[in-house]
Amino acid sequence: MENFKAVQSQVMSKMQVATDKAKALASDFKTQAVTAAKDPKVQTTVGSAAGGTLILGFCGGALGVIAGGAAGAAVGLPFVLFTFGLSVPFSAAVGAGVAGSTGVMAGGAAGCATGGTVGYTIFTWRTELREFVNKVVDKFKQAKNASRAGVMSAFAATKGRLVATRLSTVAQIQSAISITKTKVSALTTSGKQVAQNPKAQATAAGATVGGVALGGAGGVAGLATGVVAGGFVGIVPALFTFGLSIPVCAFVGGGAGLFVGTAVGSTTGAVGGGAVGYGAYSKRAEIAEGARKCRTYTTTRVGEMKAFVESKTRAAKVAPVKTTAVPVESKAFVESKTLAIQPDVESKTIPANAAPVKSPVPESAKKTRPVGA
Repeated sequence: MENFKAVQSQVMSKMQVATDKAKALASDFKTQAVTAAKDPKVQTTVGSAAGGTLILGFCGGALGVIAGGAAGAAVGLPFVLFTFGLSVPFSAAVGAGVAGSTGVMAGGAAGCATGGTVGYTIFTWRTELREFVNKVVDKFKQAKNASRAGVMSAFAATKGRLVATRLSTVAQIQSAISITKTKVSALTTSGKQVAQNPKAQATAAGATVGGVALGGAGGVAGLATGVVAGGFVGIVPALFTFGLSIPVCAFVGGGAGLFVGTAVGSTTGAVGGGAVGYGAYSKRAEIAEGARKCRTYTTTRVGEMKAFVESKTRAAKVAPVKTTAVPVESKAFVESKTLAIQPDVESKTIPANAAPVKSPVPESAKKTRPVGA
């Protein structure tokens, strides 16, 4: 009994020592766990690991389910005939489950390792990373300020240039307007002078009349020529067109001839009429002088003939009448006598201011009245 009690006391003492050690270890672990749980580095690492586990585990599981389902369905296809088609969904479900769990495990492990590493690294180098980010932000602010200053400077310079350009442009436009007004005024005055110039009026009138006259005539001639030429051209394919080519070609040729004839006639008439009008007005004095000379010559010749006829008439009135029978002259003899006398009449030139021709009959003969008068 005494031995049993001694062994029991020893066992109890050892159990007490082990219990005390376990309590001490648990207390130390608790203290360390609480300390670690309160450590920001551990918190960051654990949070990053948990986030990576969730994200990559979900992605790996999804990919595993898709890949495993497809592979399982492919594996179950050979057994379709024996399983009445149940092998495909069964194999797809098994493959999806196996591959999905594997993907979740692999993704979770990779996400935990990656997330923990990233979180630990970021927390460890947080000061350096903060300084780096601050430097980047400062450089960005400096670049932004420099860019803003450059933009403002460029804007000010551009604004000044635009203002100077606008002023220069306005001055040039005003100068151009002034010059244009001057030239337009000069052209207007010149146009009025030209329009009031009788020579220009005569030229324009001649060109208008000539263009209208020759244009119409040319159009008619071109129309007729084109119709005839088109009709002749249409005769060749008339056998293949049942005669329709003749009127069609005549119509086309007439239209072309009308257009060409009108254009050529109008141009020729305008040029010729303008030239005639210009020449006629330029030589109006010579033309008027020629007309006056022609009128004078005609008047003179008419006066001479009138005086000659009057003299012959008076001579015939005062001539004595013979009672003897006068032989009747034939018509041919009278015409030959008239033609013989006419050259002598035309050769005589009597001035316009010449005195009337005196009758060769003496005054004593004029007073003698013929018998039977």
